[in-house]
Parts: sequence; C-alpha cells; structure tokens
Amino acid sequence: MPSSNRKDSHHSKLKQGQKFEKLAGDFYVSEGFDILAYNYRAGKKEIDLIVQKESLIVFVEVKSATSKKYGHPSERVDERKIQNLSNAANQFIIEKN
Repeated sequence: MPSSNRKDSHHSKLKQGQKFEKLAGDFYVSEGFDILAYNYRAGKKEIDLIVQKESLIVFVEVKSATSKKYGHPSERVDERKIQNLSNAANQFIIEKN
C-alpha cells in the first residue's frame, strides 16, 4: 500500500506556500498597494500575487526556503519560469483591458 507521506508533504508545502503568499500580500498592502489577485491562472501558468499602486502593476512570484540547500529562493526562478510569468502577465493585462 502506498504511503501518504508524499501527499502529506505536498499538502504541507502548499500550506507553506499559501502562508508566504499571504505574508507577501500583507507586505504590499502595508506599502500602499491594492491586491488584484492571488494565484492568477492563465492556462497552466500561474502568478502568485498581482498588486497595484497607482499606475504600477507588480507581478509577484513568491518563493520560500527553510534551508539554503537549493540556494537562495531567487535563484530558483529560471528563464522558463520568467517566460511563463511574462506570458501570464500579458494575459492578465489583456483581460483587464
């Protein structure tokens, strides 16, 4: 019988991700931004957080880490992820207009 450890681990990571996305949102709100969306989806692509302050719209990828084993969280955003974020951001702008 398969172990549920993988499922539990995945669920735990999702909960941790949601926690840090909420913290990021709280930070932006404290800086005067309005939250436009959490977990915006454009097909299979996702943007964790979209915020706006006046005419500035910020598309946020939230990364967290409990250790430096895999490097700094910013190092885990590769070119493919940047392209996916850009495509999803373009879709968001199209939908907004």
